[in-house]
Amino acid sequence: PEWQFETPTPQQVEEAIVAGKKSLEERDHLEVSNPGLPVNSPSYRHQVSIKTSARATNLARSAYIMEEATKQLLKKKSQPKTLNKSVGKGPKLPTDWLPTDECGEGPLPACPPSEYRSIDGSCNNLYKPSLWGVAMRPYRRQLDPHYADGVSMPRVSSDGSPLPSA
Repeated sequence: PEWQFETPTPQQVEEAIVAGKKSLEERDHLEVSNPGLPVNSPSYRHQVSIKTSARATNLARSAYIMEEATKQLLKKKSQPKTLNKSVGKGPKLPTDWLPTDECGEGPLPACPPSEYRSIDGSCNNLYKPSLWGVAMRPYRRQLDPHYADGVSMPRVSSDGSPLPSA
């Protein structure tokens, strides 16, 4: 679906991005002040063994800012009750503050013949390399999203209560 509201002004977009960055700083502060796992515990060793890559962390931080910016724009546009499944695609937010190498664009890889799949999925489909099911690349949904707040909150039942676990 398309964006359901009037297009925000550049100033509104800038304010929303600043609010998203502030929200990320607040989250970072909470994480730093949170006592970590005991160093010699099995949980700590497990966490260290599956550590997120720096690139994935940067992408997640950028996505968090964009998500919070979108929520900020929505606060000024409507009440949550008026949202229907998804706020839609757009508005286009500026990405000049993002690192350019994080946008998932660039040349397609050369895919040599191999009997094995590539670890990141980039050469798993020789007709559409780096387009379908590739790690660290944007993807297009088959179905429209359905969120309780139109942005990211899990959907709820028709009476507003949480859905049961699967």
